[in-house]
Amino acid sequence: MRVLLCGFQGTLGDQVGSAIADAGHEVVDAGAADGADVVVGYPRADGGAAAVAEAARASSATRVIAVSSVLAAGPRALATADADEGTSPVPTTAIGRAWLDWEESLRDALVDVGALVILRAGHTYGYWHHPSFVEEILAGLREGGLNWVKLKAADHSWVPVHTRDVAAAVALAVGKGEGIYLVTDGTCPSVGELLSTFFRVARKLDYPHVRHRIPRGSLPSPTAVHYEYRSDRAHLELGYTPRVSFEQGLPEVLEGLRQPDGEAHGNTATEFQHEGDESQGSVFENEARFWDEQNLHREYLYANPHDWRFDVRLGNILQMPVYRMIRRVMKRHRPRTALDLGCGTGIYPRVLAKRCGLKMTGVDLSPAQIAMATRLAELEGVSDLVDFEVANVLEYEGREKVDMITAFGALHHFPDIDEHLPGILERNLKPGGILLAVEPHYEDGYHPKLQRKIGRIAGSRFVRFFDGDRYLAVHAAAAAGESLRGESPAGRIFHKEELDLDAFLRSSLEPLDVRYIHAYAPYVANIYVVYMKVRWFRTLVRWSLPLVVRWDGWVSQRKSWKPYAAEALYTLRWAGPESRSSGSE
Repeated sequence: MRVLLCGFQGTLGDQVGSAIADAGHEVVDAGAADGADVVVGYPRADGGAAAVAEAARASSATRVIAVSSVLAAGPRALATADADEGTSPVPTTAIGRAWLDWEESLRDALVDVGALVILRAGHTYGYWHHPSFVEEILAGLREGGLNWVKLKAADHSWVPVHTRDVAAAVALAVGKGEGIYLVTDGTCPSVGELLSTFFRVARKLDYPHVRHRIPRGSLPSPTAVHYEYRSDRAHLELGYTPRVSFEQGLPEVLEGLRQPDGEAHGNTATEFQHEGDESQGSVFENEARFWDEQNLHREYLYANPHDWRFDVRLGNILQMPVYRMIRRVMKRHRPRTALDLGCGTGIYPRVLAKRCGLKMTGVDLSPAQIAMATRLAELEGVSDLVDFEVANVLEYEGREKVDMITAFGALHHFPDIDEHLPGILERNLKPGGILLAVEPHYEDGYHPKLQRKIGRIAGSRFVRFFDGDRYLAVHAAAAAGESLRGESPAGRIFHKEELDLDAFLRSSLEPLDVRYIHAYAPYVANIYVVYMKVRWFRTLVRWSLPLVVRWDGWVSQRKSWKPYAAEALYTLRWAGPESRSSGSE
């Protein structure tokens, strides 16, 4: 058989091609002179069904094999799982509905072509540079903790399948079968079972991870009946038998996630460097790709924190001034609607929605970040209050103007912010509304007094209590331009522009409350916790850190320390469009 692949990319396409070749068939390119007998399609974007149908007609194929992800598009409650393999699973999310529509349009388009085989693959994993649902589970565990585990266990059924098994099923369907077949590893584990497997494999591989005690409710009851997607029809008619269990396939995924800067994920700083090409379009494309890429090795960064920002407990303590600022704004101004610029995974919109009842919209360039933000909002039960959109912030215009706009470390990523911010406010903020922003203030070194203290520690006998080798390795990598989690492309460019962001914000809007933080506390957290080897001392510093943060907030307002504060907190009022014209006179 001559087989044409349509829509496959990367390692999955390579595995499918290899499996087909190993089965004795020939993989041909599009436009081959002799056409193709079989077309194997995997949609990657809208219009995927039309592309597969067009490829089948152009190559005169008499058989089409389509790989559909509707089975993995859940969530789907175990109690309502449909045991009939030939019908659609119910209920489905919007993603599931899109896949069902794709299947239906493919059937309509190929009604006169020949045999159509639809392989509904489960939650696919196994190719290390795209860990798929494995990364989703680990990221969700880190972002949402045990509450995430409970929610995930309650409303989501997992049907894992390794990419090698998907490829094997495709090869088997080249010469036989017609209709819909399920392709899974024959199990339907709870999230607790998946995490138990992950912890067991991680220990064997010495993979860095944060261990959680799995709640009893997330593990299957020994008396409950759990439906398993056994792929019986695929076994009987195609001869399909899963060969890779989740425990067998997980190690290669973890080995890939272990290497954020190595071969597995590429050197982010190098890959997205844009020397000589700093047009707004190219920078924003690179910016979106950068943040998409961050999701691939986020778990590694949190399991191996090189900075307080990647230690969840430290981050919660050091961000206390930000939370206090938010509480002051909510108490004094009582906004009801808000827009978050550069929302990332939506941490602040979710918190504001959950704690304050705000109706939030989050906007970001990165589709991967928005996808994760949407999932986490659903899991935390705030999806009715929070909407997330992929958009260019500089051009964004919401459906309605809001009472408050927030930007947590985002404004310095935007080019010509002094020109674009008035337009952003005019399109999206009500006159008299609030701009709440947290921005880098000083990142070029320590206060001289702090520098001398660090120097005394480095030259003393106590240096042996610190992980100096790791500190030097991290900072040597940063100096060489390698990104453990460095500044993004846009941040590297625009944060170093001549614009004084602090002066611009103070002069162009009405300052209601401006404070400076992190002249001292972050360095204490990094030196005495992140890079401290003595466990009891780390614990002691963690306990005392809230007091250090309080003192840091006071000392950072002093004239001698303010210039060295790492961040500035702004509460600003925008008068309205008239302020733009008066400010330009």
